[in-house]
Amino acid sequence: LVTAIGFSWVLKHPAPRFHDRFELPTNQQIDSRLMAGAALFGVGWGLYGYCPGPAIAALAYLDWQAALFVASMLVGMALVSLVPKTRTE
Repeated sequence: LVTAIGFSWVLKHPAPRFHDRFELPTNQQIDSRLMAGAALFGVGWGLYGYCPGPAIAALAYLDWQAALFVASMLVGMALVSLVPKTRTE
């Protein structure tokens, strides 16, 4: 709900404040790669309780579990290059 309200307000402006134009995604297709990525994101969030941004911020607490989560997230980001692309963008 917050995003819907925010987007409707922001997109009434001709351009973002610090860029010459808006760069919004043009692909609106929901495919298996998107669903799998969303599911993995949800499982990670559900198991540990962090999404990526707050997990990185939690490193400031010097908690080994937050560090393990961020390290695992980085490994996953590196491994995604091994997944074949199914569409061109």
